[in-house]
Amino acid sequence: MLIFVYNLIFWNKIFPGVKIADQDVAGLTTNEATIFISNTYKVPNNVVITNQGQTFELSLENFDFSYNFAKSSQKAYSIYRSNNLFVDLYKRLKAPFTSINLDLIYGLNEQKLREVLSVIAGEVTKDPTDPKV
Repeated sequence: MLIFVYNLIFWNKIFPGVKIADQDVAGLTTNEATIFISNTYKVPNNVVITNQGQTFELSLENFDFSYNFAKSSQKAYSIYRSNNLFVDLYKRLKAPFTSINLDLIYGLNEQKLREVLSVIAGEVTKDPTDPKV
């Protein structure tokens, strides 16, 4: 009976011990978790790459970078819901005593990123010099 009540409490909700990017989303629906995470994390404007005194500031807009908060919340919801009844029940009962921390799911245009990184690599790469005696 207790197992039934426990599963009923988390019906359509994320199970205990589940976090997204260090933020506890246990007990939230996917919509609530999406709103919570999107209010907690904002997409940064740029990223800075430093190599031996050289600094390169890259605008993330150029790479179409974005977090997918809804997909991240859906992934959190899917924890302990593998359609294997016995395994899921066992893991659900252990959930309050364990912790799973999921990364935020993001998207970006990898081709654009590669192009910019290749230009940067050309600027920071030094041609090798032959040893002299």
